[in-house]
Amino acid sequence: MAYTQIGCVKKIQIALEKAILRLEISHKIIDMESKSDKNALSLMLIERRILPNKKGYAYLMFVIDRLLSDKIGLSEAYEKAAKKFNVRANTVEKSISNAIEGSFGSMSVAEKYGKYASPVSGKITNKKYVSMIIEEIHNCKK
Repeated sequence: MAYTQIGCVKKIQIALEKAILRLEISHKIIDMESKSDKNALSLMLIERRILPNKKGYAYLMFVIDRLLSDKIGLSEAYEKAAKKFNVRANTVEKSISNAIEGSFGSMSVAEKYGKYASPVSGKITNKKYVSMIIEEIHNCKK
Protein backbone atom coordinates (compact mmCIF):
# COMPACT_ATOMS: atom_id res chain seq x y z
CA MET A 1 0.00 0.00 0.00
CA ALA A 2 2.82 2.41 0.80
CA TYR A 3 4.29 1.77 -2.66
CA THR A 4 0.96 2.73 -4.27
CA GLN A 5 0.78 5.92 -2.21
CA ILE A 6 4.32 6.86 -3.20
CA GLY A 7 3.41 6.32 -6.86
CA CYS A 8 0.34 8.54 -6.50
CA VAL A 9 2.34 11.25 -4.78
CA LYS A 10 4.94 11.14 -7.56
CA LYS A 11 2.21 11.43 -10.23
CA ILE A 12 0.70 14.41 -8.40
CA GLN A 13 4.12 16.07 -8.14
CA ILE A 14 4.69 15.62 -11.88
CA ALA A 15 1.23 17.00 -12.68
CA LEU A 16 1.85 19.99 -10.42
CA GLU A 17 5.23 20.67 -12.01
CA LYS A 18 3.59 20.59 -15.46
CA ALA A 19 0.85 22.93 -14.24
CA ILE A 20 3.44 25.32 -12.84
CA LEU A 21 5.37 25.24 -16.11
CA ARG A 22 2.18 25.99 -18.07
CA LEU A 23 1.47 28.85 -15.68
CA GLU A 24 4.95 30.31 -16.11
CA ILE A 25 4.57 30.15 -19.89
CA SER A 26 1.09 31.65 -19.99
CA HIS A 27 1.16 33.86 -16.89
CA LYS A 28 1.14 37.07 -18.89
CA ILE A 29 -1.99 36.14 -20.85
CA ILE A 30 -4.21 34.85 -18.05
CA ASP A 31 -7.57 36.53 -18.31
CA MET A 32 -9.01 36.57 -14.81
CA GLU A 33 -12.43 37.68 -16.15
CA SER A 34 -12.91 34.54 -18.24
CA LYS A 35 -14.58 31.27 -17.31
CA SER A 36 -11.19 29.96 -16.28
CA ASP A 37 -11.05 32.24 -13.20
CA LYS A 38 -10.97 29.30 -10.83
CA ASN A 39 -8.38 27.45 -12.90
CA ALA A 40 -6.18 30.53 -13.02
CA LEU A 41 -6.57 31.06 -9.27
CA SER A 42 -5.80 27.39 -8.68
CA LEU A 43 -2.63 27.67 -10.74
CA MET A 44 -1.61 30.81 -8.86
CA LEU A 45 -1.95 28.97 -5.55
CA ILE A 46 -0.11 25.91 -6.84
CA GLU A 47 2.68 28.15 -8.14
CA ARG A 48 2.99 29.42 -4.57
CA ARG A 49 3.17 25.83 -3.29
CA ILE A 50 -0.29 25.85 -1.69
CA LEU A 51 -1.29 22.41 -2.83
CA PRO A 52 -4.77 20.96 -3.37
CA ASN A 53 -4.22 18.20 -0.80
CA LYS A 54 -4.45 20.75 2.05
CA LYS A 55 -7.78 21.84 3.53
CA GLY A 56 -6.51 25.40 3.46
CA TYR A 57 -6.29 25.24 -0.33
CA ALA A 58 -10.05 24.68 -0.75
CA TYR A 59 -10.85 27.27 1.89
CA LEU A 60 -8.48 29.79 0.30
CA MET A 61 -9.96 29.20 -3.16
CA PHE A 62 -13.45 29.80 -1.80
CA VAL A 63 -12.47 32.84 0.31
CA ILE A 64 -10.63 34.57 -2.55
CA ASP A 65 -13.51 33.84 -4.92
CA ARG A 66 -15.98 35.37 -2.45
CA LEU A 67 -13.76 38.39 -1.87
CA LEU A 68 -13.56 39.04 -5.60
CA SER A 69 -17.18 38.40 -6.45
CA ASP A 70 -19.08 39.61 -3.37
CA LYS A 71 -16.84 42.56 -2.39
CA ILE A 72 -16.97 41.55 1.29
CA GLY A 73 -14.43 41.61 4.12
CA LEU A 74 -12.14 38.74 5.05
CA SER A 75 -14.03 37.89 8.26
CA GLU A 76 -17.30 37.63 6.36
CA ALA A 77 -15.61 35.47 3.72
CA TYR A 78 -14.39 33.15 6.52
CA GLU A 79 -17.98 32.93 7.80
CA LYS A 80 -19.30 32.05 4.34
CA ALA A 81 -16.59 29.42 3.88
CA ALA A 82 -17.36 27.96 7.31
CA LYS A 83 -21.02 27.69 6.40
CA LYS A 84 -20.26 26.08 3.03
CA PHE A 85 -17.77 23.55 4.42
CA ASN A 86 -19.72 22.97 7.65
CA VAL A 87 -16.87 24.00 9.95
CA ARG A 88 -16.18 26.95 12.26
CA ALA A 89 -14.76 30.20 10.93
CA ASN A 90 -11.64 29.85 13.07
CA THR A 91 -11.05 26.42 11.50
CA VAL A 92 -11.10 28.06 8.06
CA GLU A 93 -8.71 30.77 9.23
CA LYS A 94 -6.29 28.31 10.87
CA SER A 95 -6.30 25.93 7.88
CA ILE A 96 -5.51 28.81 5.53
CA SER A 97 -2.75 29.94 7.86
CA ASN A 98 -1.28 26.41 7.94
CA ALA A 99 -1.37 26.17 4.14
CA ILE A 100 0.39 29.53 3.82
CA GLU A 101 3.03 28.59 6.39
CA GLY A 102 3.59 25.26 4.64
CA SER A 103 4.18 27.03 1.35
CA PHE A 104 7.08 28.94 2.88
CA GLY A 105 9.02 25.69 3.06
CA SER A 106 9.69 26.35 -0.61
CA MET A 107 12.60 28.72 -1.01
CA SER A 108 11.13 30.44 -4.08
CA VAL A 109 7.97 31.39 -2.16
CA ALA A 110 9.98 32.53 0.86
CA GLU A 111 12.24 34.62 -1.35
CA LYS A 112 9.28 36.27 -3.06
CA TYR A 113 7.02 36.87 -0.05
CA GLY A 114 9.33 36.53 2.93
CA LYS A 115 9.80 40.28 3.14
CA TYR A 116 6.13 40.60 4.10
CA ALA A 117 6.52 38.27 7.07
CA SER A 118 6.50 39.65 10.58
CA PRO A 119 10.01 40.16 11.92
CA VAL A 120 8.87 38.84 15.30
CA SER A 121 7.02 35.66 14.32
CA GLY A 122 8.49 35.16 10.85
CA LYS A 123 4.98 34.51 9.55
CA ILE A 124 2.81 36.35 7.06
CA THR A 125 -0.76 37.16 8.01
CA ASN A 126 -3.65 35.62 6.09
CA LYS A 127 -4.93 39.11 5.30
CA LYS A 128 -1.62 40.23 3.81
CA TYR A 129 -1.21 37.02 1.79
CA VAL A 130 -4.76 37.14 0.43
CA SER A 131 -4.41 40.82 -0.42
CA MET A 132 -1.20 40.08 -2.37
CA ILE A 133 -2.98 37.34 -4.36
CA ILE A 134 -5.92 39.64 -5.11
CA GLU A 135 -3.54 42.42 -6.13
CA GLU A 136 -1.82 40.05 -8.56
CA ILE A 137 -5.20 39.05 -9.98
CA HIS A 138 -6.10 42.70 -10.52
CA ASN A 139 -2.71 43.30 -12.16
CA CYS A 140 -3.39 40.41 -14.56
CA LYS A 141 -6.61 42.10 -15.63
CA LYS A 142 -4.77 45.21 -16.80
